[in-house]
Order: sequence, then C-alpha cells, then structure tokens
Amino acid sequence: MKYVLSFLVLAMFVMGCDKADEPAPTDSKTPSEGLKATVETNVVNVSIDNLSVIIGNNAGNAGGYMEISGTAASGETFKLRFVKDGFMSRDVLTTGAVENFILEYQNAGNSWLNENYTLVGIHVGNPDGVPDGQFTITGMNDNNIWGTFSFVGYSYTDTSTTNVTEGTFNARFEN
Repeated sequence: MKYVLSFLVLAMFVMGCDKADEPAPTDSKTPSEGLKATVETNVVNVSIDNLSVIIGNNAGNAGGYMEISGTAASGETFKLRFVKDGFMSRDVLTTGAVENFILEYQNAGNSWLNENYTLVGIHVGNPDGVPDGQFTITGMNDNNIWGTFSFVGYSYTDTSTTNVTEGTFNARFEN
C-alpha cells in the first residue's frame, strides 16, 4: 500500500507539471544584453543599463534613424546609427546587413567614425583607404534588437584611425 500511495503522489506531481513551468529556451546566437567590442586590443563592455535604442525622424526630407548608443564605465562611448530615406519606425526594421550607417567610437574627447550612407542625393563616405564598416541586425523582438558590428574609425580632426572589432549588441527598445 505504501508503494501504491508513493506511486500515485509521484504520478500526480509529474502530470501537474507542464511545459509552461519550464524556463524559456535561449537562442545560443543571441548575445547577452549590453554591448561588447574590442577597440584595438582592449575589450570594452557597455551594460544594458547604460545602453539605449532611439528611433527618430528628421524634419523635411532628411529621413529617419535608429540609434543604439551607450557609455562604458570607463567613459568610452559607442553610437551605431542606421539612417534611411523616409520614415523610420520599428515596423520598417529588418534583419540583415545595414546599408546606410554611421558608426562612432568616442574616448577622452576624441571621436572616430565610419560612415556609409546616401540620403536625398547626399552621399557621405569614408576617406580614401578607410574600408566601410559592418553593421548587421541579426534579430529582434518586441523588446530587444541585437546584432554585430565592426569598423575602422577615422578622426575628423587628425589622420588617426582606430580599429573596432568583434562588436556585439543586444539593446532594449525605448517604450
């Protein structure tokens, strides 16, 4: 009798559990929340609490943009901008390589950019010898957007460049 009672209790417990009680599966390709990149040889991390996603639209024909920006505890700042002709909203964002972008790294009052965009007849590119960067949206849902980036940043004030590689981001949309 004791074994039958134990079996019934165990059976009721097992039947009472369902998949809703299990933790949600995680996609191994989704980076952890925040931003991480290697600048020259130093790894820089921006926590999710210091990272934002802003979608805005400029007046007139200047187009819209989405900007992912954040500042690391060390004071280094990243700005990843997706620019486009026309209205920008979450509904027009898609996964894949971003064609029109401005990628920026700032440190100690200096700024290095990599730009590749055309808006309303205005083309902005990198100086000769600076290759275009890479900015890819690999996924998004109602709350977050994530992807990868890398670029050679050039300075507007002198001839210096800086290498930003192995960049990943997973940022929360502003509500």
